[in-house]
Amino acid sequence: MKKKIYIVMGSTGAYSDRTDWAVVAYESKELAEQHVINAQTEAKKIQTMKEGLDDRHSYDSDPRSINKWDKGMMMDYTGTHYYWNEVVLLDGVKTMKDFDIHWFAEFV
Repeated sequence: MKKKIYIVMGSTGAYSDRTDWAVVAYESKELAEQHVINAQTEAKKIQTMKEGLDDRHSYDSDPRSINKWDKGMMMDYTGTHYYWNEVVLLDGVKTMKDFDIHWFAEFV
């Protein structure tokens, strides 16, 4: 059986200006889901605080703008959104033949 891990991801922006980043990985789906909830709650608090400030520079340097669940959080006018991805954890270099991914062969 292949071991799975759950990567918590952050995202901000839209379309070609969208940025996604990895936050943390868990072996437990439940822990990843809880991290998403915690990071999203904190991001919404920060976004609310940001909307109350006129000077963008004072927001960027404000220690209250640091998300304790995501130290590398980015935020633009769309806010910040969190989600998780399930991936297979490998213990060495594998080929695509080791996966049950049929569509990949169409692009090789």
